[in-house]
Amino acid sequence: CSVRRLSQRFVLLHARWPKTRGLLFRLRSGGPVGYWWHQNQWGRMVALRSGFPNPSLLTTCSYVGNRSPENAEISGARPRRFGGPPHHSGLRRQHLRLHRHHTVQVAGFNIPADAASIERGRYLATTRGCTDCHGADYGGNKVIDDPLAGEFHGPNLTRGHGGLSAEFSDLDYVRAIRHGLTRDGRALALKPSHEYTTMADEDLAAMIAYLKTVPAVDKARGAVAPGPLIRALMLAGQVELAADEIDHAAPRMASITPAISVEYGAYLAAGCTGCHGANLSGGKIPGTPPDWPAAANLTPHETAGSSKWTKTQFVEVLRTGQRPDGSKINPIMPANFS
Repeated sequence: CSVRRLSQRFVLLHARWPKTRGLLFRLRSGGPVGYWWHQNQWGRMVALRSGFPNPSLLTTCSYVGNRSPENAEISGARPRRFGGPPHHSGLRRQHLRLHRHHTVQVAGFNIPADAASIERGRYLATTRGCTDCHGADYGGNKVIDDPLAGEFHGPNLTRGHGGLSAEFSDLDYVRAIRHGLTRDGRALALKPSHEYTTMADEDLAAMIAYLKTVPAVDKARGAVAPGPLIRALMLAGQVELAADEIDHAAPRMASITPAISVEYGAYLAAGCTGCHGANLSGGKIPGTPPDWPAAANLTPHETAGSSKWTKTQFVEVLRTGQRPDGSKINPIMPANFS
């Protein structure tokens, strides 16, 4: 492995290791030697906060072995986590955020099986952007592949090999979609559950009913490996996990009646806030690759291009991905609302 200094606080560890847990690296900065315990399959390039007196002197690292800091002994010294004591380490705080267990009381409800509900669920899954991350066949899709941002794949939501296990229950669907949590209560790193947490029970039940009917796809999930940019933004508090922001105990609507109203429009537009922001004013999407465009301002402000569109034009843009002047919207913006 090799080391490159990014700043006085961060260094970049570039290592090639097997996809397994429990790899211990030794990092040397002149005289002092520190140990970094890699517990996760996060990829090959990792930004680390330096705990050495002079990070600029950090020059070498070497693979020590597949062992834990609790039982490994190297040159008679007990290894410690790279970056200093755990309570001072930004890396340690990041690790705790990703692996913290949330205790959430998940409210269940009946999942329908009738054709009308399943069709309603298909419509919701399509217009809420589920296929962007999970693919048209729901077998999983590559969302981001960038040297700085990292590599992120959406999981296989089918019952095929590499998909959901036979034990995955209706309550697990609710926990993942509404609360952004795994079966054991850890935060899902990629799931934008803040866009789904306000869905009415009836709509969420219909979506789950549809997802349970999609054909099985045999496809293992690709990597979920945050790159140095994502790690640095997480350490700075500029990228949050949806599970940490959601009010898990907030009351949810049992149902909602579609209507041409501001209230129902706000209900639908919750699916737009992940990119365009809570107030739909747009801007750089947190945690995305540097070459991704900023999300557009969707408010009526005079500087927003959409403020000059008619309702018919706005609908046409959403359905076709083409603006009234004939220009194409960047494909990062899904045109899947037809």
